[in-house]
Amino acid sequence: MVTILTPDDRESFIRRLDTTETIIIPILADDTAHPCDNLPSLVYIRFLDNGDEFVVPHNHSEVVSWPWTYNGNAYKFVPNRKEFRHLFPLSKVIDVNLLQYVDSGIPIDLKLIDTKAHTLIKRNYPKRFINVNRIIPLSKHIESCQVLSSKMLEVIEANRLNIDDPSFQFLNYNATDVFQQIESSGIHKDGKLVYSEYNLFTATGRPSNRFGGINFAALNKGDGTRLAYTSRFTVGMMILIDYDAYHLRLIANLIGYKFPPGNVHEFLGKMYFKTDTLTEEQYNESKRISFHMLYGSVSDEYRHIPFFDAVRIFVDYLWISFLKNKYIVSPIGQRKLYSKSMELMHSSKLFNYFIQLHETEHNVMTLEKVLPLFHERRSKLVLYTYDSILIDFHPEDGLDFIRKVKTALECENEYPAKVYVGSTYHELTNVTDRFQSL
Repeated sequence: MVTILTPDDRESFIRRLDTTETIIIPILADDTAHPCDNLPSLVYIRFLDNGDEFVVPHNHSEVVSWPWTYNGNAYKFVPNRKEFRHLFPLSKVIDVNLLQYVDSGIPIDLKLIDTKAHTLIKRNYPKRFINVNRIIPLSKHIESCQVLSSKMLEVIEANRLNIDDPSFQFLNYNATDVFQQIESSGIHKDGKLVYSEYNLFTATGRPSNRFGGINFAALNKGDGTRLAYTSRFTVGMMILIDYDAYHLRLIANLIGYKFPPGNVHEFLGKMYFKTDTLTEEQYNESKRISFHMLYGSVSDEYRHIPFFDAVRIFVDYLWISFLKNKYIVSPIGQRKLYSKSMELMHSSKLFNYFIQLHETEHNVMTLEKVLPLFHERRSKLVLYTYDSILIDFHPEDGLDFIRKVKTALECENEYPAKVYVGSTYHELTNVTDRFQSL
């Protein structure tokens, strides 16, 4: 039997929640809209000690709704922690999909399955009822939640030991919280706020980022697509802080190689072309050569360069370790990349996966230091794209605020960054030198 909670049941119910593990499944009013642009219609709760089931209504036509602000000390198992925390910023929330993912490298489908009633109502009222889940009978929502909660329970029982695993802790708490905070800022497009969605369930560990038909991680730089992205503030501007030669520096730190001060591409280019001064064409070619050797293979003609000789040794070490153990481990989050979840692997591809995962984990740790700088500021960190961040900047925060953000990103100048400013995401001008002199 499922109990539909009323405000009168609140106190006793919350006392039990405080000490008992639960499965919690929120149902949004509009399951096509982003959680930041949505409302919960109801919340299904299943206690793990005895299987009792409850529904807390929020925005539903059948019952009187009441606000649910409970936090509590017991674990709360949810299908998607990042989505859940957009709705309810609770602690001790466990993402059940991540719980399995860290062990297998393969996510599972933990989405609600529509009943026939869901399908019929959504088909008959596609436009009139945007928040269609508010009119679908509670009994049908409960039926759908019961199926999903049983599947979640199987995953929890099979993977409970992973809760204390460092790689799960890093993904569940550090990573999801960082990306949830960025998503919640929204990004101003065509006069309104739209929201991105970072997906952590990728083969390499580098999150994808798309929502509503927009691939935010790959907005075209050359066709004018980025012109639509502007500041939400009348007097605001867009500021991009972009790492310089980020992967080269990340790899150098991993293998214990120290680049001299200055431009890394220029330093390597002078070795490639055996010259003291690079042309613009040679500089661009230097970047291409470096990228090719990092993610292809180090060609014989460049093995005399100490950096690439050290890279080759590290790639061989990773590959031998992978063949022996059937996995490799990331240095920050302790995440394991398993051979069982990767097909047609070879040494260069493995190195590529490893660096993308290391990049992501390093960025998560850095963003944990950067995001608090935005608290009580009007400016917003609106987009993360692997080697850069985009800020919707309000002048009231001042240039010193941007300096603090840049300094935090650079990690004591280990990873120098450039600053670009413009009225749109497309029209950005490099102001690094001028910015530093102000």
